[in-house]
Amino acid sequence: MAHFTKIYHQASYSAISSENPLNSQSGRTVVIAGASSGIGNSIAQSFAKAAAARIILLGRTASTLTAAAAALPHAEARVCDISSESDIQQLWNSLGDEGIHVDVLVLNAALIIPGSLTSDIKAIWSSFETTVLGNLRMAQLFVAQMGEGTGHALINISSFMAHSNPAPAQGSYSASKAAFASLLQHLAEEIPASKATIVNVHPGAIFTEAADAYGLTRESLPWDDDNLPGDYSVWASTPAASFLHGRFLWANWDVQELIQRKAEIEADEGLLKIGVQGVEHVDIRSIFTKVPQRKL
Repeated sequence: MAHFTKIYHQASYSAISSENPLNSQSGRTVVIAGASSGIGNSIAQSFAKAAAARIILLGRTASTLTAAAAALPHAEARVCDISSESDIQQLWNSLGDEGIHVDVLVLNAALIIPGSLTSDIKAIWSSFETTVLGNLRMAQLFVAQMGEGTGHALINISSFMAHSNPAPAQGSYSASKAAFASLLQHLAEEIPASKATIVNVHPGAIFTEAADAYGLTRESLPWDDDNLPGDYSVWASTPAASFLHGRFLWANWDVQELIQRKAEIEADEGLLKIGVQGVEHVDIRSIFTKVPQRKL
C-alpha cells in the first residue's frame, strides 16, 4: 500500500463523513458518471447524505440506472455512454437547455480490458476511448459550462494501477488510467483551484461486481468499506481540499494529516502527481512561457 500519511483508513471517519456539516453539499448539483452500481453508486449515496440538491446519475443501462436513482433523494437517471461522443454532447446540451448548472462532476466510468498488450488492438484501444477520450470530453464540457463561476469540483476516480508497476495483464487499464490522470493534472495547471478543484483519487480496494466478475472473493484482500470512496469524494469537493488541486490522492490517506502538510504539498509542484519514480520534479514552465501559444 502507498502510505503517504501515517494513518491509513479503510472506512469513512468524521473528517470526511458525508454527515459532517462541514462537508455539506446543500444547494449543489452533482453529476456522477458510472453511477448505477459499485463505487459510483456509493459516491451517489454519500452525496445524497450530504444533502446535495440534485444528483444526476449517468450510465449505459436504463433499468439499473433508474433503480439506483429511485433509491436516493433528489436523484435522477440519465442514460449516457461515456464512450459515445453524441451521448456526451446530448447530455450537456440538455443540461444547458434545462438551465441546470453542474457544480461537481465525478468521473467514474472506465472500461477494463484485461490481457496481453499483444492481443486484439481494437479491444485494447476501446479502453482508451472510454477512460481517456470520453472522460476528457466530459471534463471539457463541464469546464465550458462553468462560465465565470467559482467553487466547482472535478473528481476523477482513478486507480492505484495508474502508478503501479508491474501490473500483470492490466497494461491497457493501467496505461489508460495513467493517461487520463496525467491529462487532468495538466488541466489543473490551466484552471485555478478557486474556479474548480481538480483531483485524481484512488478509491481504495473496494469489492465491486467487477472484482467479483474478475474472480476475486471477499477473502482475496482486506477490502475497504464501500463508504470510503463516497465520503472521500464529498470531502474532496469542498473548499477544504482546494490545496490538493491537481494531485493524485488515495482515499485511504488521512485528510487531517494532509492538511497539516499543506505547506509541504504546495511547495512541491511535482508531489503526488503522475511522473517517473526516482526522478525529482523538474519545473519547465519558464521554457514554455517564452514560446507563443497556439490554439490546437
